[in-house]
Amino acid sequence: MNPLQSSSSEMRYSHRCWKVHWSHVQAAYATLQADYASADIDHNKLRFDADIFFLLAGHLSEWTAGDREAGCALERTTQLGNAERDELKLVMDFANTTKHHSRDDNDKDEVYVDVVRISPQGSSAEIVHKYPDGSVAAIRDALEVATNFMAVWDRLLAADTYWSLGRRRRH
Repeated sequence: MNPLQSSSSEMRYSHRCWKVHWSHVQAAYATLQADYASADIDHNKLRFDADIFFLLAGHLSEWTAGDREAGCALERTTQLGNAERDELKLVMDFANTTKHHSRDDNDKDEVYVDVVRISPQGSSAEIVHKYPDGSVAAIRDALEVATNFMAVWDRLLAADTYWSLGRRRRH
């Protein structure tokens, strides 16, 4: 073969298994962790990487609940404690705020990156959680919330279970 010739390849993805989406969430989490370790990162890159993590993570429950293909389907749903459920709901609210710009329904919380800090010791992103009336519910560190999310899902998936808020209208 001539070294100047190029080759091509093709891969077809006929089934979109939730495991592929989970690998995307894991990659986005690793990127966010690397961003936090860097003192030489652009503010907008860190914000973007946080947005991407939460956008992917916030929809994982839809992927696990909806995938009924052999080899991909999880055994059963599970009940979560209030703290775990609230943490996953916070991630879903972040994902939907990012996806829709704002949540002007009277019953929807808004969650988004509010502040990005870069210092010689590393970087961080602060997220704000606002109630529908605009009052601040909490200010949290993005990596802390992401780490909590990953711990809950690691536990769920190790037990071959998934969590879902149940049937909702599609966004």
